[in-house]
This record gives sequence, C-alpha cells and structure tokens, in this order.
Amino acid sequence: MHQPTLLELMSLTDWTRFVPETLGLLIVIALLRGAIGEAFTAPEGMPHPFWIPVLLMSAQYGIMGGLFAVLAAGGLFLATELRAQSAIQDFYHYAAVAAVQPCAWFAATLVLGGLRTLHMHHEAALKEQLGETKEAAGDLAERLEDAVSEIALLEYRIATDTATTMALLDALTGVDLTSRAALLASAPAFVRLATGFRTVRLYTNSFPLPQVVPGSVRVPIRAAEGAEPLGWVVCADPEHTEDAARAARRLKEVCRVLGNFVSACTEMADARET
Repeated sequence: MHQPTLLELMSLTDWTRFVPETLGLLIVIALLRGAIGEAFTAPEGMPHPFWIPVLLMSAQYGIMGGLFAVLAAGGLFLATELRAQSAIQDFYHYAAVAAVQPCAWFAATLVLGGLRTLHMHHEAALKEQLGETKEAAGDLAERLEDAVSEIALLEYRIATDTATTMALLDALTGVDLTSRAALLASAPAFVRLATGFRTVRLYTNSFPLPQVVPGSVRVPIRAAEGAEPLGWVVCADPEHTEDAARAARRLKEVCRVLGNFVSACTEMADARET
C-alpha cells in the first residue's frame, strides 16, 4: 500500500501552483483597484475583492491553499487598506475593524478548504484502489489467457490421443496371426502407428539382416526376457526427430507385443498340425 508523505498529508504537494496563482491574483486585484482609485465606489454590502483568491484557492487546492491565500490577502489588506486608528475609536473597535475580513476569510477557508482536502484524499485513495484493481484485472486476464491456451492444448492432445488410439486399435485388428509370414506382412502398419517411425521392416531369423545405417533402430523380437530372438524389427525416419529417443523406447515395448504374437502364431500352427 502507498504510504503518503508529509507533504501529501499536509496537502502541500501543489504549493508550486497555488503560491504563484494566489500572489498573481492579489497583485492583479491590487493594481486594478489602484488604477480605478476614487472614481469607483463599491456598492454597500459588496464582498471585498480579496474574497476571490481565498475562495478560488480553497476550492481548488484545499485547506492549505486557502490558508496561504488568507495569509497573503490578510497581509496585503492590513498593509494597504487598513486606515490609522481615529481618535473616536477605542482599541477593541479598531481591532474588530482590522480583523473582521481576515477572520471571515479564515472561517470560509476552514469550511470550503476542509471539504476540498477531504475530497482530494478520497480521490487519491480511489485512484490507488483503481490502479490496484486494474493491475489485478490485468494479471487475472493474463492468467485466464494462459488457462484458455492450456485448455485448448489439452483438448487438442485428447483429440489427438483419441484418434491415435482408434487408429492403433484398427491397425491392431488388422494383424494376421495365422502364420509368421502373415504376421510379418500385416504388422508393419501397427508398428508404424505405435512408434512414429515412417520406415518399418520385419525380419525372421531365416532372413539375412541388413546392415545398420545411421538413424535406424534395430530391436529383437523375443517371446520372453533372455529368450532367443524370434525376429527383428528395423525402423528409421521418425516423424519427429526430437522424439527419436521416445520412439525407440516405444519400439522396444512394441517388440514385446510382437514377441507374444509370434508365440501365438507358433502355438496356433502346432495346434493345427496336431
């Protein structure tokens, strides 16, 4: 939270504006009255012209601006307009004449300037709260955009995984287990979808294996851990080069499934022979 400074608490942050404005208004009023001189007679009951800067400064800058205007106007009033005490005036009557205008200006400043100062503090507090609210709203909007992006990405992944799973199941149903030759002919589509390699070749032990070229992966097909290989899977050209290591790990898992398929083909062939 913003901690107000001493100048802010005293409403003196605008002193660079209300001081020259007050002095300028008083000088202009004094010059106009001096230029008019005795040719102008103010109507009876007409407020003193120095009310203008007092009220303007109080309404614009609060109590401190009004008090400065009262001090400046009072000093100028006492210096230029207060006549010398006559013989028929006692001290109290003369003091009352000298103090009536400054006291009226001071009372008006306390009321009007106090209300303006209170309004200024409330306005500053509301602006600060508005700034914090805007900052929180901006942070919330940014997080909401991130959440929407994450949701969209998650939906895309779910849709992609669902489509991949369905395609994988369709390819798995197309694997022919009637014989090893049929398995070797039908399994590459399943291996291709399961691993992400574009080039897939299956070999049995009766076929000579090609030499391993850079970028290709060769994994044995075993019915169980430690058993002799029943065949080999050679893959190359992954769809995403950055996922080559992940595709190789998937290929090892797929080869375990193919090992069970080869064992099933052998058992089915033995059952038909018997």
